[in-house]
Amino acid sequence: MFKFASVLLFIFAAAAAEYVPALVWQYGSEHGAFKAEPALHKYSTDSFRDLLTKQAADKDLVIIFAEENLSVEDFNWQDISGETSFPKLSETTKGPNSNFYSRVDDPFSALMDLQGAQWSDVQLSLQLPSTILKKDFGSKFVIVNMDDATDFEDRPNLLKRHDEIVSRALDAAKSAYGKVLAVYTGHHSSWIPEELAVRRVRSLLQAEEPQNGSRFINADNLAYLYYSSAPTAILGGNNISLTNFLEATAERTEENEDTVTMYVTYDYEGNNVTIIFPFAETSRGYWNLDKISVQWESTEYFLESTGIYAPFRFSYHCSIDTVFFNGTEEGNTDSLTFTDFQIEPLVPTDEQGEVRFRDAYDCISFFTMPIWSGIFVSLILIFVLTAGIIMIMEIKVMDKFDDPKGKTISVSNTD
Repeated sequence: MFKFASVLLFIFAAAAAEYVPALVWQYGSEHGAFKAEPALHKYSTDSFRDLLTKQAADKDLVIIFAEENLSVEDFNWQDISGETSFPKLSETTKGPNSNFYSRVDDPFSALMDLQGAQWSDVQLSLQLPSTILKKDFGSKFVIVNMDDATDFEDRPNLLKRHDEIVSRALDAAKSAYGKVLAVYTGHHSSWIPEELAVRRVRSLLQAEEPQNGSRFINADNLAYLYYSSAPTAILGGNNISLTNFLEATAERTEENEDTVTMYVTYDYEGNNVTIIFPFAETSRGYWNLDKISVQWESTEYFLESTGIYAPFRFSYHCSIDTVFFNGTEEGNTDSLTFTDFQIEPLVPTDEQGEVRFRDAYDCISFFTMPIWSGIFVSLILIFVLTAGIIMIMEIKVMDKFDDPKGKTISVSNTD
């Protein structure tokens, strides 16, 4: 019985593991080519970290290109002409200085735990190659977040677009740094068990173990802020990535103790950048955040947004980019962008003494356009079906029949 339970436990643990592929390549290395590995070998988080630690030791740049989701199927996909989603990387990674690991358990955590690594976050953009050439990351460990998918772009086209930018970024890295270790992987697998997907969504909307840091921010237990990648700002014509979080404070306003102002401070090139979130109370039992300000280099920038509100005892969440800007959205000069944004003022401590977001009031309403379209089409089909049934019920059959042995039936006009 014990052996049977052990086997079941092993099977369930293996099924729950989330394996993600990782493509690794290096330039100018003193360690030589990668050792050949079995194609379907599984790597634990620790073994993958140990494998890369030695490779990263002598590098001038260690850069990670992190997709939100990635699977082996993405690398195997081909269109009818035989072209893959990675035509550029297929050429770039040929040779003994690259290796493909098809099954790695949580490779992103392994990379985060590399000894002595202080990571800088940047967002994928067309300007990434020129940013690499400038060498202004502030650290040799760089994460490129590639979570810029749109609703109008299918998976192969998204990966082909990323393939083009990553290929040019690698060329720039080789030119600027010489010794480079690059890893292309994902935070999660594209194919995961349903229970893991449910747990991931819940973890986003209601943080289980929040900690101060660059992604979850607790301001004196009065206000919480969450984002999935570093905020980016355009202030006075300067592009700023707010990766170095310093502190967060909050205070109740003197006029109304039910409203809070939160101050979040970052370091950018030796200067403090402070974002001020003044939460306001509406007359209908809602809080809103339609204006913020950013203080940087003795200048204060006033930015606005719309639609950021929620009832009290609810948080606000938006999975698409949340942009604060001044002027019109088309012609703004200053802006601040959050990805996967969640915020809430006046968050209480629960019965277990933990702090967490409460239920989320999402920016995408429940009745989206696809849902309304489905309801509209369903109503048309129901109407057609009802009309057809009524027409069938109105068909009248004969109630008199001719008897071949009797007198011929004569039907009058009144019948």
